[in-house]
Amino acid sequence: MAVEKCDPYREGYADCSSYLTEVEQGMGVLNSGVVYALWDYSAEFGDELSFREGEPVTVLRREPPEELDWWWGSLYGHEGYVPRNYFGLFPRVRPQRKKI
Repeated sequence: MAVEKCDPYREGYADCSSYLTEVEQGMGVLNSGVVYALWDYSAEFGDELSFREGEPVTVLRREPPEELDWWWGSLYGHEGYVPRNYFGLFPRVRPQRKKI
């Protein structure tokens, strides 16, 4: 979980925890359910989706509530399970290299 990145012994812990909890709860709901792949993933089973970094996946179901690791999503007309920890609300930004 993202909230584990907050240090309970540092100033601002409550704000950090609150913010990351809101972001996590909004993923797959905000922006019409669209989330962006932060890494590539190759499906291991027939009911999973493969995707590449940066691709937009639409989350169709985030249930049952006890399921914390997988969502049911859609990509290019195909549907399947996707590992939720591979996604963010925005595409991954990579630092630009300076041209020499």
